[in-house]
Amino acid sequence: MANFDQIKDVGVFFDFENIVYSLRRAYGINPNFEDLMDKCKEFGRVVVARAYTDWSGHRTMTVPLHSSGFELVYVPIYGTSVNYQNQNSAPPKNIADMYMVIDVMEVLNSQPNIDTYVLLTGDKDFIPLAQAIRRRGKRVIGLGVDGASSPHFAQTTDLFILYSEVSGLPQAPSASRPTDIYDALVQAVARLIKEDKSTVLPSVKLEMGQLLGGFDEKKFEDENGVAFARFKDFVLEAQSRGLVTLITEGTVNTVLLTEKTAQAADRSLAASPRNEEPLTVNRAFSLLSQAVRKAQDEGRSPRVASIKSVLNELSHNFDHTQIIGRSFEKFSDLVRAAEKQNLVRVNGAGNQMEIYPPRVTTDDHDDTKPPNYMQYRAISDREARQMLLDGLRAFDNYPSPFIPLESFCREMRDERSIYLPNWKLRELLTEANHNDLLVTTSPMGAVPKTYELTTDNEMISAFLNKEGIGDLAPILPGTADLQELPTNGLRLLTLDEALSLLSDAVSQAEEGNYSLRPADISKRMRRIAPNFSVTDVKNANGGNLRAFAELVAIAAEQGRVMISGTESEMEIHSTA
Repeated sequence: MANFDQIKDVGVFFDFENIVYSLRRAYGINPNFEDLMDKCKEFGRVVVARAYTDWSGHRTMTVPLHSSGFELVYVPIYGTSVNYQNQNSAPPKNIADMYMVIDVMEVLNSQPNIDTYVLLTGDKDFIPLAQAIRRRGKRVIGLGVDGASSPHFAQTTDLFILYSEVSGLPQAPSASRPTDIYDALVQAVARLIKEDKSTVLPSVKLEMGQLLGGFDEKKFEDENGVAFARFKDFVLEAQSRGLVTLITEGTVNTVLLTEKTAQAADRSLAASPRNEEPLTVNRAFSLLSQAVRKAQDEGRSPRVASIKSVLNELSHNFDHTQIIGRSFEKFSDLVRAAEKQNLVRVNGAGNQMEIYPPRVTTDDHDDTKPPNYMQYRAISDREARQMLLDGLRAFDNYPSPFIPLESFCREMRDERSIYLPNWKLRELLTEANHNDLLVTTSPMGAVPKTYELTTDNEMISAFLNKEGIGDLAPILPGTADLQELPTNGLRLLTLDEALSLLSDAVSQAEEGNYSLRPADISKRMRRIAPNFSVTDVKNANGGNLRAFAELVAIAAEQGRVMISGTESEMEIHSTA
């Protein structure tokens, strides 16, 4: 018989939005609630288990949550324009968080028997809550999603667990976990550097946990057989073996690779498969347009089943129900939405539906079209790479951040009247950086990061001769990718570009620990892109935005940023 006097009581508090949306965006899956509860029970007897969100948009989740032992706390959302039928779109970030914090504090005061608090979240906003719980002598366990959890929140807890340690996550076909903890340390630092992320100790430890499926340095010993008391001790041991270098500046400890391990890590990362870019609405439309043209060029059937097959060839994980920002219940819903934007032309319905490229017209009174659109010509992937290289060679302001380089290459593209979508140009620039055609010149942690063009002929040749994806045919006249240049010669930003610029500015501010207030983020955006003006950006209906707050609201609805605080104390956070 169990001795209940020795069993600790546990309280579980589930930040539903954080876990569910992080899993959907990063891995395209929903959480396994039974596995989560089973893990919580390992810490004692669960006497409180509550999950927080607006359940009106998650009715299918309520039964499995109840069955797993969770009490559902309804969080009413007032005065928002979020469509909760779209389950990839999260409600305003801080409302459910506040309910959860208030509940935890009430339980902390009213139920002293609870010894352990399990916070199912990876959100850094809960750092003060974790600290308050620990000040009361209680234990805090955190559980967050791999790749979407704050290392600083993880450091605040007594124990932080990654979702992959609790339940399975989809893995890349050839992905394998390192078996040696020192190899994992080198890989973790290399991945963080590759992704332009901070390599401070908490970030490195969390990245190691993701690589190994969990990591606790106290379970390992140094060469003298002494168990590591701190993660820093483990890193110092790795430094003594010549694997990494620990740099201490004030209270900040940063881990760097040695020259030898950096070269080995670069080769390893180059050989590993790269994840496909996230399936946003814009990318889904672009893939659909490519599939329709590919089917036409190859003489394949325009029927909907055939187009689906071509889509799967272009993107192995394409799923119209898992599109970030706006999922579609039926594939035909995605097609009809693309048709409304003149991206495709549709005949018939149901299984008889046929999808064609749009008709190109020449209405001189349509102000949304670029001048002389019919003169824009399709180019091959090889020509696109050569055009990009020509732009990088002509650019005369190195070292330079990424956005001015991209803007300059876009201007050259338009001067030559060729069709090269923004997403493809950006993809080629990113590839150029990954392949060291564009070499990073800024010191670790500098914001913004700067780049220099290499003079290595072998790297240039390898970039130019890489196998491409075929010709890039125009999708339609007047798309955002071919937006007209204003009279001042500076290119106007499309809505998607403005949203990306906003996300970049917020990420830079967070990395540099700068202000996240809207006014300061707006200033940072203008420093990155001097031509940015929110009133020049058109919304989805073709009208110009009137205020910066409108751009922020659109970004929040699409899940690109998160908002916290009241209107007067508002802050903008990244979703990473």
